[in-house]
Amino acid sequence: SRNEAEANPVFTYSYSGFVYGEDASVLTGSPTLTTTANGSSTEGFYPITISAGTLASSNYDFQFVNGSLEVLNVTSISHAISHSIN
Repeated sequence: SRNEAEANPVFTYSYSGFVYGEDASVLTGSPTLTTTANGSSTEGFYPITISAGTLASSNYDFQFVNGSLEVLNVTSISHAISHSIN
């Protein structure tokens, strides 16, 4: 998540499903992660879409699972915090 008027964070990804003791070292390149959220996006949830990018392997196929980015309204957060303190 991030607050309104902030830049998007760096998105992260992970791999699973390797067999025969293999790991990510058998892959080359990396996937591409994008979102429709930008610095002026208002409070809400925005899709994070993952695609192959330059990711490749000679013996694995890829199945991608998209995610979401929550943009938070700082005013609402501050207001909730001040009410819980009082």
